[in-house]
Amino acid sequence: MVKKYPEFKVKIKSEKIIVDNIPYDKVAYVSFYDKQNKKTEEQKFRYVSGEEIYELIKNKQDILLDNCF
Repeated sequence: MVKKYPEFKVKIKSEKIIVDNIPYDKVAYVSFYDKQNKKTEEQKFRYVSGEEIYELIKNKQDILLDNCF
């Protein structure tokens, strides 16, 4: 079942995590709000900037964007 939220907010934080043996320096916390503007859920995603993606392409490296924001 797909949930629909009328609003969400994103906070990017410097936080080191390792996923699939790949280190990431930033995390995106996405908060979801209902119609009454009450936070109902928060999810944590790996954050990869556009600049980082272009650098990976330039260096012909694999790009893994699963569960990224």
